[in-house]
Amino acid sequence: MLKPSGFWSYSLSDDESSRGQLSQLRERAAAELQLHIGREKVSIFQDSASIPPGGAWESQIRESLRDVSFFIPVLTTAFLQSSWCCREVMLFRHWEAARGRDDLIFPIQYVDIDEADSGRSIGCFDEEVLKFLRGRQWVDFRSLRFKPYDSEEISLKILKIAKAIRDALRKAGTVTRSTTKTTELAEVERVDAINDPAETPTAAVRFPAREVPALSSEILDRVGAILTEFMGPKSKLLVAKESQGVASLKELAHRLAKHIPTAEEREEFINRV
Repeated sequence: MLKPSGFWSYSLSDDESSRGQLSQLRERAAAELQLHIGREKVSIFQDSASIPPGGAWESQIRESLRDVSFFIPVLTTAFLQSSWCCREVMLFRHWEAARGRDDLIFPIQYVDIDEADSGRSIGCFDEEVLKFLRGRQWVDFRSLRFKPYDSEEISLKILKIAKAIRDALRKAGTVTRSTTKTTELAEVERVDAINDPAETPTAAVRFPAREVPALSSEILDRVGAILTEFMGPKSKLLVAKESQGVASLKELAHRLAKHIPTAEEREEFINRV
């Protein structure tokens, strides 16, 4: 059985806007899971609850992601717009795959994200994250967030989440990460010179390359020259990273545009590419 430790991935602004309801939901989920696990201590990491004032925020989040067995993203518009929330998803995606599993992520839909469903832009930091999460079974919490947290409806929904996590943790056939896999994960964590202009500098996530024909070096050089006008000398490294597994020039343009600070410049860059 995998150890009963999880990671609560959420937008802090959503917790503040809901007057701490996301933190309460995490506490209720941990307590319910404890009842179904038994004597072994259950923990669900949450940055605001687990990192002391003055603590190394980013390094402790990375350490916790490396050490947990399951992952609970709380899906909202703000979550999808956050570069760090999206990186948390993709980092755990790599660690889940390294364990030989595909059943350790339990998304909770907390509010409507109909704009994303209909294809209209909500400023999603990475569409690949939303596409990936759609492949998992979501727990719909939208109609329950206005109910008292001791209501039967909420208790039953939390029970459903806890049982699903318990069953996944007890599932036989868990693959232990090999030395090769550990090395691959270390590369995913590598910090490079590319920083997110909108948020705290973080490690760039290396997404798994898809088996598609690569764009030619001439095209990449041309795109790099255009990007240099917007982002300076780090553009070459950025193009090399984001072009891995990309066969479409349009897809590459949109991947690179996410790193440009302003919406006006992003649109100009995409049009020029």
